[in-house]
Parts: sequence; C-alpha cells; structure tokens
Amino acid sequence: MNHANQIEKKCCENCGELIVGRTDKRFCDTYCKNTFNSNRRKAERFQEYDNLPEIFKIIKNNHEILKTYQPAEFSEQSSTEGISRQELLAKGFNFRFFTSIQRDTFGEYWKFCFDYGWRENGYDYCSLSHDIQAIALVPANQYLCITPLEN
Repeated sequence: MNHANQIEKKCCENCGELIVGRTDKRFCDTYCKNTFNSNRRKAERFQEYDNLPEIFKIIKNNHEILKTYQPAEFSEQSSTEGISRQELLAKGFNFRFFTSIQRDTFGEYWKFCFDYGWRENGYDYCSLSHDIQAIALVPANQYLCITPLEN
C-alpha cells in the first residue's frame, strides 16, 4: 500500500470545507475559528442561565409568602413583626434566594424579595417588613467595600 493513500482528509469544524495544510489544523481560516469559538462560548453562557426560571420561581414564592404577613394591626410607627424561621420554612420559604440585601442604621442586614424584606434575629427568629421606606437604610456606597484581589 502506498503511504499517500492513507492521508486522511480533514474538514473545517465550522463550515465543513476541506482543510489544506498542517495535519493538526482544525479550521480553514481565522473567520471560521472565531465564529466556531464565539458560538461555543455563547452556548456555554446560555447553559449557565438554564436554571434562571427555577430561581425566579423560588424568589416569587418567597415574595408571596412574605406578602401573606401583612396584618392589619401594623401600626404606623412599626412596620416589622417577628416570625419563626421554622414557620417560614414550613410554608416553603427559601432563605438562600432574594433580590437585594441592604444594611440598616443599626448595622443589621435586611434581605428583600422585591419590596418585602426580612432580617434574621439569631437562628430561630426573623423580623419581617412590608415597607422598605420604614426601615432606616444606609446608602449602599457607605457599606459596600470592594477590595482588590491579591496576586
């Protein structure tokens, strides 16, 4: 057998054209290489967000649960009430998912699902709020500290 007959023909991974040149070449030109890699990265980005509808569903469920705690006996001076963490968990509340986090003037952190928030008072108890305006919040730029990573 002749060695020339054993040469395998390679095709471009992007367009399928016959590749001429080095044996380890994967693309016919830089345009095909860039297009292929761009499409691959785009597909990977979309895979990262595959669970986004599920996360939004959890946040929406948390919001609905917090919304049920709007008792008429809230006074104008106080917009917070206490609730057992176990009670929230029993209703399906997931403490890991929220839309924002803010610090109040007392240094306590409030987590919000849109306009309804909670603050954990120890492990078994939470304060709830249905009025962001009633909580004295510190502007974000006063408590967010970004430190550079060390090499």
